[in-house]
Amino acid sequence: MAFVKGHKAWNKDLTKETDERVKSTSEKLKGNIPWNKDLTKETNDSIRRMSEKRKNIKFSEEHIKNLSISHKGRSVWITGLTKETDERVKRISESKIGQKHSEEWNKKNSESHKGEKHPLYGTHRSEETKRKISEGNKGKHYHSDESKQKNREKALLHFQNHLGPFKDTKPEIKMKEILISLNILFEHQFVLDNCSFDFHILNTSILIEVDGDYYHGNPEKFLTLNKMQLRMKERDKKHDEVALNNGYILLRFWQSDILNNKEKVIEELKNIRSL
Repeated sequence: MAFVKGHKAWNKDLTKETDERVKSTSEKLKGNIPWNKDLTKETNDSIRRMSEKRKNIKFSEEHIKNLSISHKGRSVWITGLTKETDERVKRISESKIGQKHSEEWNKKNSESHKGEKHPLYGTHRSEETKRKISEGNKGKHYHSDESKQKNREKALLHFQNHLGPFKDTKPEIKMKEILISLNILFEHQFVLDNCSFDFHILNTSILIEVDGDYYHGNPEKFLTLNKMQLRMKERDKKHDEVALNNGYILLRFWQSDILNNKEKVIEELKNIRSL
């Protein structure tokens, strides 16, 4: 049957819980594997032809305008639903657990969105659009203090239990090598009063922070600090206070010294009486 504009699909708003036909179709499809699973345009002519055909499809300005108008005000069915409140969302969520894309898929996906291939390449948001986005994001849950605190606690838990996916910076790796060469026992990413410190020297009250020259505003390299560096300075002050209030000595080493002046760092570590 040809599609007629305005025609309502027979299964609209029906689910397998409310309609026997939908339930029957769902049961039949269970376990079925799509014919094009694991096929690519390099290995299958049908996929290649479809891919080539789609490349040449160009929608007219009128068609794009009509699509835009027809979708205005419409919301995706999943909007506002969670796996706790909707069975469909729960099933989808559970079906995704443990799924991982192959390295080949990740590589192809990355290449397909680079540069001019990206669907938004060359587009620029107007000031009006930026304003609307800003207004629309105000007050949303991920900006709330509660959400920020939860994210912070989650990150600290990852640090403390070495769960990742955090990677050591090059200066941190070099600092590890220095400590090991001096036979100094340490733990990496030490959490104290909701603050994470780079290193804690075991059996002592000594903490070590590795400060990046740019992010922490090394005074030997930056005469004036930008907003981000000033925020980091405030963060550093908080870490200093937490260490002091808990009876710890906090040693700070600049990235440039760790990478280019290892002898200076070693000398400072040796001069600490507790070591």
